[in-house]
This record gives sequence, C-alpha cells and structure tokens, in this order.
Amino acid sequence: MQGPRRLSWGVLVGFLVGIAVLAPSFSSFDPADAAERTKKARTTKAAPKATQKATQKRAPRAAKALPPTTPSKDAAIVVDGASGHIIYSRNADEPRFPASLTKMMTLYVLFEALDKGSVKLDSQFVTSTYASGMFPTKLGLKPGETISVELAIKALTVLSANDAAVVIAENLSASEPRFAERMTAKARQIGMRGTHFENASGLPDPQQVTTASDMAMLGRHLAYDYPQYFHYFATPSFTYKGRVYNTHDHLLNSYSGTDGIKTGYTRASGFNLVSSVVRDNRHLVGVVMGGISVPSRDREMMRILSEGFEYAGNNPTLVVTANLPWRGGRPPYTNPFKSTPASGPLVASNEAPRVPSLPLTPLSPLASAPAPGESVVASLPEVITLAPLAPLSEPRREITIAITPTPDSIPGQLFSQGDVTEPSVLDATAALKHWAIQIGAFASEPIAEAQLVAYARQALDVFAFAKRYVVAVPGNDGQMLYRARFGMFGEDEARQICRRMMDIGQTCFAAQQNE
Repeated sequence: MQGPRRLSWGVLVGFLVGIAVLAPSFSSFDPADAAERTKKARTTKAAPKATQKATQKRAPRAAKALPPTTPSKDAAIVVDGASGHIIYSRNADEPRFPASLTKMMTLYVLFEALDKGSVKLDSQFVTSTYASGMFPTKLGLKPGETISVELAIKALTVLSANDAAVVIAENLSASEPRFAERMTAKARQIGMRGTHFENASGLPDPQQVTTASDMAMLGRHLAYDYPQYFHYFATPSFTYKGRVYNTHDHLLNSYSGTDGIKTGYTRASGFNLVSSVVRDNRHLVGVVMGGISVPSRDREMMRILSEGFEYAGNNPTLVVTANLPWRGGRPPYTNPFKSTPASGPLVASNEAPRVPSLPLTPLSPLASAPAPGESVVASLPEVITLAPLAPLSEPRREITIAITPTPDSIPGQLFSQGDVTEPSVLDATAALKHWAIQIGAFASEPIAEAQLVAYARQALDVFAFAKRYVVAVPGNDGQMLYRARFGMFGEDEARQICRRMMDIGQTCFAAQQNE
C-alpha cells in the first residue's frame, strides 16, 4: 500500500511545480488575442491570393490622367479684366508661340482703323495671289476677289481664316511684313513687352513669339479700347458662299458668362485659348497655352476661371465690379486704360514683365499626346503609299511600302497651321458630299487603320474629324488589299486636298464612296 501512495504524491508535486512555472504564460492569455492570432494565421495562408486580388483592384488607380498641356509649351494666367490684378499664373512670362492668337492683334489694328474712320465695315478689301495661297485654315478666297471688312472680321473671329488675315494686312499696310512691324509696334505701345510678330495669321515662324501675360493684356485692350467691336468675338457662326462656319470657341456655349475671345493651334504651339468671361459684373480674362487637345485645353480654362471666380467671391475688394459697355452697361463705363469712372478708383497698368532674348530659338515641336480614348496601333510601322499616281481615267496599281516611322514622315507643309476645323462646320451642300480621299492600300486592316490615325493626327484641319474608312478589295495577285480613306467630301474639295498632297510628294486620289 505504501508504493501507490508515494507515486500519487510525486505526481501531485510535479503538477503543482508545472503550474507555477507556466503561470505567467497563462496570465497573458486572452480569448480576443487568440482570435487575432487565428485571424493572422488565416490571412498569412491566404496572402498570395489576397495580394493578387488587391493588385488587380489597384491596377486602374495606377494609371495617371494625361496633363492638360505639354510641359514645354504650357502657360496659363487669369487676370481681373478691369484692373489687371493677377489671380492665377503659371509660366505666364515664358516665351510661347501664339498660333492664331496672333489674329487678336490683327483685329486690334483693324479696329483702330475703323475707330479712326480710315475704313468702314462695308469697305471692300481685295485678295492678292499671295493671300489666296495661304495654308488652311482658310476661307478659300480667290485672287482678285473682294470681301467686306465685316466679313473679314467674322472670318478671323469664327473661322480663324489665314487668307482673310493676310487680306486685312495687305489692305491696311500694303504688305504683310509691313503690317507685322505695325503689329509689333502696337504691342509695345499697349504694354506687351514679350511679343514679336512676323505675320498677321499666326502661321509658324520661329521669331513670332508671345507670353500668356501679353495675350491677357491684349484681350483686355480689345475689350476696353474697342467695346463697340468686341461682340464679334462672340459670333456663333457666319455664312459665306452657301457654307455655314461655326465658331471654334466651345466655351461660348458651355461656360456661363463667356463672350470670346480667340482659339489657336499649330503643332509647335499646342492648343491655345484666350477667354473673356463676365459674371456678376466681374470680368476675368484667362489664357491657356500648349494644350494637348481641344477638350483638355477647354477643361483647363474652365478650371482656372472657376478658381478665379471663387477667388473673386472670397476677396470682393481685390476684384473690381466693373460697368462693362459691351455687356449693356450705362455710362460712365469702366475703361482701365483711358479713364476711371467716378464711382471708384481702379488700378490699371500697361506694364508687363520683360521676356529676355528675343528673337529666340524655336521651341521643340513635341508630338501631342493622344486624346483620351484614342486608339493608336503603336507596334506597327507607319505606311506611306509611294507609287506615283496614274491619271484618274487609267487603271491604277496600288503599291505599299512599310517604312520606319519618324516625326516628319508626313511632310508638315501639307497640314493646317491655323485653328482646327470643328465637326460643327456645316455645308449647305452636305447632301452632295459622297467623295473620299484615299491615302493608300495596305496589306492588312490594322495597318490601314494605323495609317489613318497617323494622318488624322498630322493633318488636323483636313482629317481630324473626317470619317475613316477601310475598304477591303482583292488585289492583282489575289491577295486582299485594304484601302484607307477619309470622307466625306464634295468632289471639288476632295480633288483640291489631293492636289495639295501630290504637290509635296504624297500619293492620293479622290474616289466616290458610298457610306
């Protein structure tokens, strides 16, 4: 009986010693802690799968939105139109290419002539051969043809017609170079210190430069110096020879209070815009330069103007409440450059920061980024039809050669250096437009589509808003060929575009196309 009793006591003593040793561990035990450990263990086991799902969910967030402007061309400013007070500024004194914003000064000089009585709105201006030969965007004036001063004004404010700009220049100063000197002198007179003009249209010239600050100054002078003509910048459309031309300025219909002023585009400048907006008798002038597309430029303008009006609301003493003559106000009018109304003082200045080193080296003409949603076949070589055209009445062999794409593979002389022709440009003969422009025939449909995209991005005035067609036809060897075409055009229009292309060595022909 003694043996079993000793064994029970030994077990009991060992058990009590174990309890004493393990007590600290048991004291830290908690049901919630256990649950957390279990959760971590499960998470660790499932980590690879969960990480994969999380990565898949985060992938769309990694894509960054395209900036509204090209950095090397970017500039923006918002000023109080009545006082010149700067509300927002970004690269505003850096030299930039004005493109068709140039026509603002062309019109300023013309308004001055109207104000002095040297010309009238119904005066007739004669078109020279030189003016008729301007690259698009253009009205299509013929040598010897006459247009009224008022029509010329609308051709610039609505269509941004390069030929009409030169007509104005030649009829006011005998030649475009002399008129450009006059423009530059006027720019200095009104305080535009960083601007130099070489032509009246805004067609590319490395010495023709400006700044966003100067363009804001010019926009203000147009409004306050010649309010009786400022309404032309809000013209929605005009008709010439049965064709209706609609404005390029989308803010007139999409941003409340907008009453002009001017759009502009060249490949070197990007998409430019000067806007005048009035809300609650507060007048803001905004400038955006270097936009990568029309929509991105317009969105950026609306953004900075909205911030400007928010600033005006939060700082009412810093933004002048103006009596604006072109908006139906009554005398005494606000004019910061000539007089100050008795109702209160205004601070105005023609001084603008000086921009050194004029003339300057041309800015690098970087390619614009594709518009959101634009599909570009980047992996395919750019294809250009190199075979010479046979007469339209003869059978035609279609030959294609693939070459490595370069920025200048499509000669720039063909393409518009004025404003982009919008899809809203209407034609009274639209029902007769059943002609297409064929730029080549290619071995596959994707290559044909890629070539259409390439041409559209280069020739914005002609092809950007044209429909694109790929027509499959059997070739001479039995293989399928894919014709790349733009449409639709009138017959004369299509043949004229092809002549321009052939003049610079591009193969093209006009063909009837059934949609």
